[in-house]
Amino acid sequence: MISRIYLGHEGRSNFAVLAYDEQDERELLVNEIGYYAGHRYLPAGTYDLEINADGPWLIRVTPLAWDEAARNALEGQGDDIRGWFTPAVSRQTYHFTHQGGSNFAVFLRCDTDDDLLVNAIGNVDSEHMVVFGRASRCFWDITADGAWTITPR
Repeated sequence: MISRIYLGHEGRSNFAVLAYDEQDERELLVNEIGYYAGHRYLPAGTYDLEINADGPWLIRVTPLAWDEAARNALEGQGDDIRGWFTPAVSRQTYHFTHQGGSNFAVFLRCDTDDDLLVNAIGNVDSEHMVVFGRASRCFWDITADGAWTITPR
């Protein structure tokens, strides 16, 4: 089962969380300095977490739920995962914005394929064709350090 993992840290130094799967493959979920609060994607499987923090931290793992509203206009702040939705069309133009100073990456993760739609540093204001194809369910996986929007045209 695919999960949405909330990670929070109130320290001043490095906060890093690594997820180790059953084959000892590791995935860096977060690596930030100071305060952090965000959601990350965790593929199906069983994991051990390695947590490096200098202050109080919180981790909460929940199954990725259905959120049909996620096929419509979205806005948020920082790292986030939006729930499963059923695409209404096979392809559509989307407008993406980001007001931040670091990496802004948007993945569309579907039951048929994953697609990196945006990968830029700093402010973003761009449009991209999003191809859902024959996907029956998808979700958005956003990495950001500022406010962002995803809007269908």
